[in-house]
Amino acid sequence: MMYIFLILILSIGYSSQISTISRDINDLSVMNSNHFIQDVTNREQNNYYRLSLIQFPANILASKLSYGFIYNGYFIQSNLSNINYGKLQNSDGDSFIASENLLELAIVKQYDNNFSIGSSLGYSESKISDYINQSLVHGIGIQKSDKDNKYITSLAIENMISTIKSYSNIAIDYSPYITLGLQINMRQLGNSMAFNYIICNDYDDEFIISTKTQIKEILDLYMAKSFYLLREDSTMNQSIFDNLSFGIDMNLNPYQFNCGMQYHKDYGFIAGTSLTINIK
Repeated sequence: MMYIFLILILSIGYSSQISTISRDINDLSVMNSNHFIQDVTNREQNNYYRLSLIQFPANILASKLSYGFIYNGYFIQSNLSNINYGKLQNSDGDSFIASENLLELAIVKQYDNNFSIGSSLGYSESKISDYINQSLVHGIGIQKSDKDNKYITSLAIENMISTIKSYSNIAIDYSPYITLGLQINMRQLGNSMAFNYIICNDYDDEFIISTKTQIKEILDLYMAKSFYLLREDSTMNQSIFDNLSFGIDMNLNPYQFNCGMQYHKDYGFIAGTSLTINIK
């Protein structure tokens, strides 16, 4: 009985995590505020491979392999993600493995008037011992900038989940994430400030302020701070060091190295690194 109860708890807690973790280390460095359109189109090279590793507390490891290219004005990115929760054990001493995998394809069309529209579709599989949960994860979004590319506004709806197979008899209500974004590019090339408001449901949201500073076109520095507005434990008046992130991006073409870190007072640090290889 205890084993079945633990399976139920894990199914509610783990079954949708892989679709909401950081897209890459740049996303980790700005408190997960980037939506898929920003990730897919924010590339200087046409073709690239990227491997990202993120270490969470309790020895939880997330990895992601991405391949992106441009074809006839379409930005296309494929992703294979994994979360390894390691070997777990219930109160009866029974051990089991918990993990999640996500195979995803994202396509964004960029038009001449600085308008972009895109969609992403993924297949997610969560496994706890012999129990398997399968689902489809969908996202849509638009992005528009002015003719000088100084102001970039965006709207994305992500984490829209349709369950194919569930290892729980209890229906889980997955709430889509709605992201409203405004990025302001400064006069100095490569420097920017962004404001993102993420709505998860009627009682859970997040407002994120992030900055990017470029040093000699080789080094990019990121910093971000997030605030919860609707939660009962709103962080508006709490420590400035809570929900804080920073990161470094070093571009040594054709190689690009990233490392980033987040701090959450409730569960500590999240750290990650990635390597991008630009093909052409």
